[in-house]
Formats: sequence, C-alpha cells, structure tokens
Amino acid sequence: MESVKRKSSGSCPPSKKAAAVSSRAVKVVTCDKWIAENDVSLNTSVWLKYERKKEDRSVVELLSCSVCIKYEDKVRSCKNYSDAFIVGSRNLRTSAFKDHAATEMHKRAMGFYRRDQAQSSNPIDFAPIAQSLCKMDETAAAIAGRKFDITYLLCKEHIAFSKFEAFCRLEEQHGVNLGTGGKNEFACATYCTYIAKSLSNQVAADLTKANFFSVQTDGSADAANVEEEIYVALYCDPHSQDGKLRVRSKLIGVLQPETVDANGLMSTFVRAMEHIAVPDWQTKLVGMGCDGATVNMARNGLKGKLAEEVPWIIVVWCVAHRLELALKDALSNSVFSEVDTMLMRVYYLYEKSTKKSRELDEIVSSLRECVEPNDMPGSSSRGGNKPLRACGTRFVAHKVAALRRIVDR
Repeated sequence: MESVKRKSSGSCPPSKKAAAVSSRAVKVVTCDKWIAENDVSLNTSVWLKYERKKEDRSVVELLSCSVCIKYEDKVRSCKNYSDAFIVGSRNLRTSAFKDHAATEMHKRAMGFYRRDQAQSSNPIDFAPIAQSLCKMDETAAAIAGRKFDITYLLCKEHIAFSKFEAFCRLEEQHGVNLGTGGKNEFACATYCTYIAKSLSNQVAADLTKANFFSVQTDGSADAANVEEEIYVALYCDPHSQDGKLRVRSKLIGVLQPETVDANGLMSTFVRAMEHIAVPDWQTKLVGMGCDGATVNMARNGLKGKLAEEVPWIIVVWCVAHRLELALKDALSNSVFSEVDTMLMRVYYLYEKSTKKSRELDEIVSSLRECVEPNDMPGSSSRGGNKPLRACGTRFVAHKVAALRRIVDR
C-alpha cells in the first residue's frame, strides 16, 4: 500500500515533463522581443534562432544557437557539453537561453565566431549595429552619430550620464538637430554600452590577428574603496601598412577579483581574457608585467599559476617600480630622508586645513608682484599653491614635482 502511495505521490514521468515544457506556447513576437532586449548583454541577434510550428507559423516550437551549431566539432570537448541548443531546445523560457549563453561551450563558440568575423573583409555582414546604421538614411545616421559623440565626450571627461540631457539641450540651442527621442541618461548608458562594445571588439580583432601579445596588470581601488584589477594589452599593430613596427597599448578591462590571493587573481586574469574573447590566448600570450608583490611574483602566486597554463611566459617586475624601490633604499640613510619627511609634514599641514590653505594663497598672491612662479612644464600641478603629496613609495617625478612646488612657492 505504501509503495502504491509513493508511486502515486511521486513526480510525473520524464516524458510528461517534456510534454509540459513543449506545450508552453510562445509567440514569434515574444521571441523577437527577447532577442532585442538581450542583444546588448548577450549578442542574441547573432546566435539565438527559433523554429516556427508548421501548424501555426506565429508560434515558436524550438530555440537553437546558430554559433554552437556552426562550431559543434570544436566545442564538443567542453566541460558540461550539451546538444540541447544544437538539435533544438523545447524549453521556451528566457532562463533557458541565458543559461546556455553562460556555458563554456557557448563562450568558446562565440570566441571562434569573433575570430572568423575579425578576419572577414566585410564587417558589415556580421555587425548588427552596422546593419542598423546601413538601413538608416543620412539624416538619421547623422543624428545618431551626434548622440554617440556626446556620449563619448561624457565618458572621456568623467561626466555623469545624468548630464546627457543638458548637453543635448545645449546642442539644440546651437541649432543642432538631435531628433525627438533618445536624449535621457538611460539612452546615454545604451550608447556607452555600444561604444565600449565596439572598442572591445576592435581590441579583440587586433589580438586575434596579432602573432603574440603581452599583458600589464596592476591593482587599484575605486571611489568605493573596492579592489579592482586593471589589464592592458601590448602588441604589435597587425594593420601596419608601411612595414614599420608599431607597438599598441589597449585596455582589456577592469575587473573585480573575488579574492586578492593567487587563485583569485588567476581567476580574474582568465575572466579578463574571456572578456576580450580571444579564443587561443594561451598560445599567443608571451609576457606579463606587474609590480613585485608576493602574490604576483611568488612561485605559488600569479606568476606560478600562469606558468602552469603558459609555460613559456616571461613575467617582468615593473621596471619603474623596481627603480623607485632601489632609489628609496639608496636614499633611506641620507639627507633626502629628512627632505622626504619635510615634504610629508608640509603636505599634511595644508591638506586638512582650509584656513591655512587660504593664508597660503594670500601669501603667494602677494609674492606674485615681485616673483613669478615657475611651475614644472607640462605638470598637472601648474597653477596650484598647496604642497603636493610625495610620501610613500611613489615615482621619482612625484617627489621632483613636490620639491619644485615647495621651492617655487
């Protein structure tokens, strides 16, 4: 009796589950909406395809991934490989294709796809944003270009997206036609996403064509005091036409490590390489530059972890950082250590006191009548009066600029 009850109270057989999934009716319009809404984050317009029902052409029957289908032979060996989106999935939910986009096999297939497209002679054939721009008339394309220019300026000058609408109003007051929509901060964020995507694709195309490249990395804390890792690629320009060797330095990304130990930094490094979507980065990576922190240079640190993946890699301790440490040790028992202490005390004397800073400005203003200040040419300190910070391990130029400011004022 108990066995009968267990059997009756149990879940339905797999065939009934499959039937329940397949019975979910999704309209073609809904799928098109899914593709449009997720295109920025998942590139769904490139790979997400659907098959209509024969009985009702307005209803979707299967979802599939055209990129995984194309590169099936190359992704079959991936961990947790599944052919659901290759033969066609009847799971017609947004979570289904989003989970597929996060799999290793899909990421690798997209890497091969971008590599092949980067080698294509006509990028308009595969770039959705380029296709959209091609369908625009000249007036609409010019309007979109102006909005992208304003967004790029805001990003470069570190201006908040909330100011985008004000910039648009100013341009319209000057007689510039910006159309009727897409002039708020949310539109600005969308434009910024496409700009970043375009620049990232350009770097990925360059690294794909390059024979080899190196990576520079360093840690930094953002305004919220959160640890971030910065990755910059160095490579020889593959587009040089005159035969001259030109070295390019391009940002790969700024990523937050889960932990600031060897395993965490290695995981973040791999994520940075996957972010730039270079499928064979292990075979092209030849060098890495970083500071001399133990977590970077130790045998069981990032250097050792990378050597396991890329045995031929050359890890270089930042020359400028080593030079600064060498000078610091050489001058530690000299008169300059007293000068360094003086710079630190003078800096903190004026840093926290608005009254003292105002008095310093008044003194300098009075002295201008008989002495003309002579700041360091090209220095960012030009025109200021407060002492510069030069304490701690800093590059020599910082200390020179601080001394110039003290002597000049």
